[in-house]
Amino acid sequence: DYAWNTLNLSRLISIIAPANVRSQRVAEKVGMQRENATIFKGFAVDIYGISR
Repeated sequence: DYAWNTLNLSRLISIIAPANVRSQRVAEKVGMQRENATIFKGFAVDIYGISR
């Protein structure tokens, strides 16, 4: 709620290492969906996002 109401953001993302299954589950639990896989600062990452 803080991100949506106080900061007035319309989109949130999480950058998560593919091996970090626990963080992936947390992202999914709050409604995020895996959107992409890419390289970030030299490391493979999964991008999870949610829009309001």
